[in-house]
Amino acid sequence: MAKRLFFLGGIHGVGKGTFCQDLMAAVPLACVTASDLIRNYRPSDDGHKRVEHIGANQSALLDALAVFRASEDRDLVLDGHYALFDGDGRVQDIADEVFLALNPDRLMLMTDDVASIQVRLQGRDGHSPSVAMLQVMAARELRKADSLSKTLGIPLKVFLPGVPVEDILVFLGVEGGAAA
Repeated sequence: MAKRLFFLGGIHGVGKGTFCQDLMAAVPLACVTASDLIRNYRPSDDGHKRVEHIGANQSALLDALAVFRASEDRDLVLDGHYALFDGDGRVQDIADEVFLALNPDRLMLMTDDVASIQVRLQGRDGHSPSVAMLQVMAARELRKADSLSKTLGIPLKVFLPGVPVEDILVFLGVEGGAAA
């Protein structure tokens, strides 16, 4: 079973996937995206970043993650979100109960300039929410991450792309980080 769970949040296009690859290259961590786990349990993706059934998807995430963790013996980074666009394009926080069930050891939030994120999303996906919508999402993710850190009594690290991997490893307390 996976040892510890570290949650990495941030809006779509901020660079979480690339950062996970950098972490895995530095130390023996497992990294999986919440969307990949959910997709394996609830296949249906219209190509947009809207989620029709946020609650059902989070239940699928918890089920899929339990299976994944049972087969994994490394620390695990779960790449996901603190808030999502619902089917109507509104920003909705992920329920505290989901994070209580995840029981993460550390929380991370990757942030960046939303105009840069919009350009990345446009290039990657061929479309993007407006800068204003991305600003709303980024603010909600930060507010939710901060609230969860207090509710769960665990540390939160907010950082920009380009932060040295070693700094995050020290925060996580993972072997390979200078203070681990």
